[in-house]
Formats: sequence, structure tokens, C-alpha cells
Amino acid sequence: MVQRETLSDDSRDLRRCIRDLVALSALPAVWVGYDASRIAESLADVLLGMLRLDFIYVCVKGHTLDAPLEVARTEEGLHIAGQAHLLGSALAPWMNTQGFHPPISIRHPLGSGTVRIAMTPLGLGAEHGMLVAGSRRLDFPTETESLLLTMGANQAALLFGRLRAEATVQQAYVELEHRVQERTAALHREMAERRRLEHEAQRAQHFALLGRLAAGVSHEIRNPLGAIFLHVDLLEEELREPSPASGVALLTALAEIKTQLARLDDLVEDYLSLVRVANINPTPHDIGAVVQAWTKEWQGLTMARGVTLQLEGVAHLGQVTLHESTLHRAMLNLVQNALDAMPQGGSLTLVGQSTPNHVQLHFRDTGGGISAEDLPKIFEPLYTTKPGGTGLGLYIVQEILAAHGGVVTVESVHGQGTTFTLMLPRAAAAAPAGTP
Repeated sequence: MVQRETLSDDSRDLRRCIRDLVALSALPAVWVGYDASRIAESLADVLLGMLRLDFIYVCVKGHTLDAPLEVARTEEGLHIAGQAHLLGSALAPWMNTQGFHPPISIRHPLGSGTVRIAMTPLGLGAEHGMLVAGSRRLDFPTETESLLLTMGANQAALLFGRLRAEATVQQAYVELEHRVQERTAALHREMAERRRLEHEAQRAQHFALLGRLAAGVSHEIRNPLGAIFLHVDLLEEELREPSPASGVALLTALAEIKTQLARLDDLVEDYLSLVRVANINPTPHDIGAVVQAWTKEWQGLTMARGVTLQLEGVAHLGQVTLHESTLHRAMLNLVQNALDAMPQGGSLTLVGQSTPNHVQLHFRDTGGGISAEDLPKIFEPLYTTKPGGTGLGLYIVQEILAAHGGVVTVESVHGQGTTFTLMLPRAAAAAPAGTP
């Protein structure tokens, strides 16, 4: 009979142990979304309900920077939050020992007499804290109770480890975000400073160019003005003291004055082109029709210099957004350049070429070409190799093309002629002529 009762008790204890183990194994699912404080409180409540304990104390490390998280429960089921720290202080001498913590008897920290305590680490090396259970029973803790305390502590340690890892990742993210923001702000400051320096450099270059242009203007104006004054003086002398040859002298002087005035007019027009180019308002045009009309205008100019002007492939180039007067000035400068390069006559051919996004116009002359030494400098303002040249013609061409969103390039071999190429973007939504 006694043996049957013993077997019945053992069976009941086994069923209870299995039930408690199942309940503990389900805790992680219950704790999803819990913070460390709620997990510690839930663990203390569950273990206090499973085991015959006088108290249970849970200390979680790393909960805050100032102090660990402490939770305590008594056998009456009361949450002694106000005394948790006092209980922890009383248990500290035994919890601070290294290595394995066997059950020991100590003075009851919350009452009279002695109590047996079992200390179970949260984590292999108690890296997440410690769980301490206390009971007045002399057989505490039994093997089953030790198993349940260990399993509960391990389940909690897994969650505390996950929370700590998530907190570490979140902190790293915050720090990284802060560093990214700091670096972004620093980059913005550096970019702003670079833009400021570039602006200052551009202003300095602009003012330096203005100074050079002003000097060039004064020099270029002074020369024709000097010639005009000279011939006015000659006219005055001839009118005061006429002679049989005065008629010829007067005509010569007037012709020279007219030439110098034309030179001044060209000079003024060059500088006005530089001023206007910054404020042009381009509109779509059929570039082929425009070039054909201008070519007719230039035929008389080229024929007078013994140069044949020809067109190839310009009829169906399509639409280009352009400003007529300024682009006309750029192309006229190239024509005049070609005529100056062919003092004995020759041919100038304007060749049109289409690409999906651009229109190209090639100005090919049969002149003497440009030396390799001069070629890199020809677009610089005030650079010229021509006697009486202003050094503005090709610089103006470059600036006008840039204002149209295009570029001008040059290919030349000394003694074999020169080709200037204007590349202009097509008008928006314009397709090459002849495409469906």
C-alpha cells in the first residue's frame, strides 16, 4: 500500500514537472514584444507559482547605464518593488562570487530565521544577471526545482540576449545615422565652400578678363582713331591749300577714314556680341534653311576674295534651338577667318551632318592651316596671329556656341587647311528630318 502511494506521488510529481517544463518552454512565445522589465516580472511570477518559495529575486544586467534591473516577489505573491534593491544588497555577497553557486543557507533577508537560496545564472557566465530563489525548506532545491529554475533562467537569458543584441544594433544604427548626418552636413559645408571658392575663382577670372578686354578695347580703338585723326588732318590741309592732286588725296583720305570706321564698327559689334550672348532667348529654327539663307548673303563677300563657297548636306538637318543674330555672328566670324587664311583664293565648304541628338556644321577651308604651337591658344580671348587682329573672333564663336548648349572644335594641319566644327543640340522632341 505504501509502495503504491509512493508510485502515485512520483507519477503526480512527474506529471507536474512535465507540465511545468512545457509551460516554461512556451514563455518565449508569450514574451514576444516584452521589454526586459516585463520579462523579469513574468519569470518571477511564473517560478513563484510553480515552486514553494519564500521569495524570488531577478537581477538583469545592462538594463540601464546607471543600475541593473531588479525584480522581487514574496511567498504571498506580493511585488516588493520598493524592497527589491534591499534584497539585492543582502544577497550581493553570495551573488558576486565567481564560478558555480551551490545552494546555501543564509539569514532570511526579509524575515527571521534562515533560508536556503539557489542561485541560477542568466546566461552561461551570468552575463545577463542572476536569478535567486529562497525557501525555508531544508531540502530546497530538489532536483526538479533546480531543473525548473535553470530552464526558466535559460529561457529568459535567450530573450535578454536578443534584446541586448537588438539594443546594440539600434544603438549602432543611431550612431551610424548620427555619423552619416554629421558627414552629410560636413559634405554640404565642403560643397558650399567649394562652390564659394569656384565662384570667387570665376569672379577673379571674369575681372581679369574684363581688365584684358578693357586694355584690348583701348588699344584697338586707339589705332583706328589715330588713323582717322591723321586723315582728317590731311583733309584739312588739302581743303586749306587745294592743288591739282587734291581730288585724289581727298578720295584716298575719305576711303581710309571709311575703312577705319568699319573697323571700329566691327570692334564694337564684337564686344556687343559678348554682352548679348549671356541674355539670348533661343527659339526653334530649321538650321538648314537658316544656313542656306546666310550662305547667299556671304557669296558676294567670298567671291570678292576669290574664294568659292559651297554647301553639302545642309538641306535636311532638322530643327535647332538658336538665336539668329548671335549664331549668325559666330558663323560669319568663321567665314571671315577662312577668307583671311586664303589670301590667294581657295574654297570654303560648309558640310552638314546629323546625329540622333545633335547637328554638326563643318567649315572646311583650303588655306594654310594653323601651326601646332598656335592651335591650343586660338580660342583664348585677345590671342591673335593676324596683323591688326583683335583676338576676339574665335573667342566670341566659343562663347556663342556655349550659350546655345553647343561646342566648337578645330582640326588643322599646317599647310593643309583647317576645319572648324560647330555641334548644336537638336530642339526638344525634334527628330532628324526624314525619320518616321
